Formats: sequence, C-alpha cells, structure tokens
Amino acid sequence: MAVAYKPVWKCIYCGSREGVLSKEHIVPFGLGGDRILPRASCEDCREKTRKIEEFCLRNHLGNTRMALGVQTRHPKERPTEVRFEVSEGDGSTRVEKWPIERLPVFLVMPVYPAAKRLHDLWDGPLNPPNGTEWLYISDQEALKEISGDGGAVKIGSVDFNTFAKLLAKIAHGFLVCELGIDNFQPLVTELVLGKTDEYWPWVGGTVDWLIPEPTEDLIQVHSYHHKSGYVVVRIRIFPNLGAPTYHVVAGKIY
Repeated sequence: MAVAYKPVWKCIYCGSREGVLSKEHIVPFGLGGDRILPRASCEDCREKTRKIEEFCLRNHLGNTRMALGVQTRHPKERPTEVRFEVSEGDGSTRVEKWPIERLPVFLVMPVYPAAKRLHDLWDGPLNPPNGTEWLYISDQEALKEISGDGGAVKIGSVDFNTFAKLLAKIAHGFLVCELGIDNFQPLVTELVLGKTDEYWPWVGGTVDWLIPEPTEDLIQVHSYHHKSGYVVVRIRIFPNLGAPTYHVVAGKIY
C-alpha cells in the first residue's frame, strides 16, 4: 500500500514553487516504491529525473524486473519475449529471442569505491577502487543456450554515472521524507539534475559499517547520522539476490 507524506509545495530538487508540482516516488514505482511525496517536483526537474529512471529501469534493470515480475505501470505492454544481442567470435552479431516465461534472472550492478567524503568521516579501512561489475545469473544452462556456440550475450546496459544519479535521487528523496525539506543541507541535487557528473565525492559502494542485513525486499533504504552532521543513506537494490550495497552522503544537518 502506498504511503503519502504531506505535500511539499515546492520542488525538492531546485526549490521552485512555480507551475505544476507533481508527486514524487522516493523509490521508483518500477522497483516497488510505495513512498510518495505530493507536490514535490516541478515539470523541468521531473523530466530530468524521469530520464534517469527510464534508463536504469528499462535498459539496465528491465530484464531483471521482468524475470522477477516486479510491478510496472503498463503490465499489458510487457513483451512476451526478450531479444538478446549475441556477439560471435568472428565479430558478427545475431539476435536470440527468448520467451518471457523462461527468462532467467540476469543482474549486473556497478561496483564503486567508497565515496571520497567518507574518507573524512571514517577512520577504519575502506574498500579500494576496483572498477568492476557485480554479476548474478540464476540459470547458467539457459545462458549457454542463449549464447549458442560460445557467443557473448548482452544482458543489460550499465552506466555508472546514470546509476549513481538514480542512487542520489533515491537518497535525497528519502531524507526529505525522514527529515523534512528545510531541515538539512542537500548535497546531491546538482548531481541528480545533471549539473555535474562527478558522483564519486558523494556516491560509493559497500563499506563494512554500512551493510544492512539482507531481506526479501526489492530494495532497502536506511540512513546513518554521522557525528559530523553528515547523513549517509544506504541503498541496496535486489538484496534478495545478494546484490551490492551502496551509500550516498546525501545531506548535512544544519
């Protein structure tokens, strides 16, 4: 059941009170989001955040969501088959059609180093950068069948920058719900709105003290208040598959 907070009456990203203000899902609806902020996004910012969600939910996580039967606004538009692009050893490509009812769970997630800001907040060891991706495959035999004679199968389009913006959007909205729009200094709105592509000061990957316990939820979101005043939001998408935990240094308490 959806949970609606009090209307904000201004855009939570740019602060505008002009024009039509629409509702904001803190976690995207396509990831099971049920927290709603009414009157919280202007038309311009809504379009920018829509593009972030659209890429991540369709291009990156689309097949995973279909395989798991995650909710969608347009269930009748879901395809009956998925098309995989397979690259052969000779450089040629082909398309392999696969019925949706037999779709394995494929999940590729970015692996980030710890956010730079955490180096100022934590005196323990931090995971070093590795620039790799985390991969989950539920059915290796199905993958072999799709690939045919050893071809490379494209199972998703991962963009580290766009995914970091999605994490920042979730984290910022979460703090608005938890603290109130006027009770903290936002740190990631410029990243969400595309005014900067430098996500690494604020968005990072797993750190030992920020790992929540796994659950069967589609997504976990928690906040951690540091003694310095910074608020770190922990996000784990598909914890039921053992996916990585991320963190966003999303705000600072006045």
